[in-house]
Amino acid sequence: MEFVKICGDSIIGIPLDASPDENSPPISDVILKIEKFMIKLGEMVDEFPPLKQPMRFGNKAFRDWFIRLAQEIPIFLKDILGSYYSTHGVEVATYLQTSFGNETRIDYGTGHELNYVLFLLCIFKLQLVSMTELKYFVLRGFGSYVHTMRRLQDTYILEPAGSHGVWGLDDFYCVVFVWGSAQLCGHPSLSPSSIHDNEIIEDESLIKQYLYLDSIRFIRHIKKGAPFSESSPMLNDISGLSDWKSVYRGLYRLFQGEVIQKFPVAQHIAFGQLIPCTWTPSSSFSDSSAQLASSPTHYRHMYTHTPAHATLGAPLASFAPVSPVSYMRPASDIDTVPDSNEGRVSAQPPVTGVRSEWATPAPWAQPGSTASQPSK
Repeated sequence: MEFVKICGDSIIGIPLDASPDENSPPISDVILKIEKFMIKLGEMVDEFPPLKQPMRFGNKAFRDWFIRLAQEIPIFLKDILGSYYSTHGVEVATYLQTSFGNETRIDYGTGHELNYVLFLLCIFKLQLVSMTELKYFVLRGFGSYVHTMRRLQDTYILEPAGSHGVWGLDDFYCVVFVWGSAQLCGHPSLSPSSIHDNEIIEDESLIKQYLYLDSIRFIRHIKKGAPFSESSPMLNDISGLSDWKSVYRGLYRLFQGEVIQKFPVAQHIAFGQLIPCTWTPSSSFSDSSAQLASSPTHYRHMYTHTPAHATLGAPLASFAPVSPVSYMRPASDIDTVPDSNEGRVSAQPPVTGVRSEWATPAPWAQPGSTASQPSK
């Protein structure tokens, strides 16, 4: 989390094409090689055109592209890691390869994007990039990765991995919005509501400069025909905030709560020497796991997708739908969410656009109720 924060802070108010001035050292070879490799991977798509197959998602030609990716990564890492390759090559390669999606399911999501951030973190921890170069590391290293992923998604129709649909920020990304909003902090003419201005979203000079605007246009591209307020209600609500600084802080908290602290994402993270597993398992883990294993299928879904402040094993009433827009609220409002289960439903932020019967627990789910759950 600290790495994501310092990277975001390093690019506040800086467009993608920023370059060092005359008095600053040039961009390091490592950053330029990462950018060049991402461009090469994007061009490699031409060698594996999509197959003609009946599908909604997942063109199988992606698997051929992925095989080639696995062959190219060791060559690339030997070049940028140098003597570190023998000790850290496997670990760094794992994060980099995973960051492009899953070749079996042909999908992509925030967990894969997180793996690219972990790849960048490894490079930073090996001191191959200095703190003074961090902004170019993010703008060029991450920016070129996002553009490559856009092409892969467009060409091979990658399926969203673990998407929450309209109840999530985006089907595929989170960090790109965190760092993209950081870029726009303090912009003299662009505000969060500018995403509704078609002239701005279609302005190529702006799209090439700012990740957030590029992401909004990509969403409109892949969800043609649907009103933005319906296809991306959370981003639509965020556009009502007064300034980009509030957006940046809120999205940073959302990344922590909806990506880092979510078990379906965290369970797939690999750990090694550079990013070790250093925590102590919770003493209640075995009891919670046993309860989850013995619970009905209906309850398992609720346990898996609980808010960050919810407790595994709490009554079902505590898991009433919660709008992720609550992350955009001031920190004082977030801190007032009660820890106890009693009264939690009424204490949660309102859920906009949700049918009232979904936002209120059924009678059999109310605390202390003797009503039985209806049979399926």
